[in-house]
Formats: sequence, structure tokens, C-alpha cells
Amino acid sequence: CQQTYEELSAKGVDFVQPPSERPYGVEAVMRDNSGNWLVLVESREYSGEGFPHA
Repeated sequence: CQQTYEELSAKGVDFVQPPSERPYGVEAVMRDNSGNWLVLVESREYSGEGFPHA
């Protein structure tokens, strides 16, 4: 995710959120020319341990 973020940023892609650690992996959010938000995710196995459940 970090490498893709750096490559796309260098090409002028508008990122709303840089790569950030999440319980399920690393996530980055970008916006396209129409204003749509797109999410890049580098996933990892998620057990849910340590997080409250609804």
C-alpha cells in the first residue's frame, strides 16, 4: 500500500488519507477527478481480538 501510495502521489493522485494502520491491514483513501473516493487496502488476517463487538 505504501509503495502504491508513493507511486500514485508522484503522478498527482489526490489522497484524502495517506496509508494508515487499521485492525484489518493498511488503508489509504484517494479521490478521483469526479470526486469519488476510492480505498486502497493491503489486508491481513483479522481476528477481532482486542476490539469491542457491537
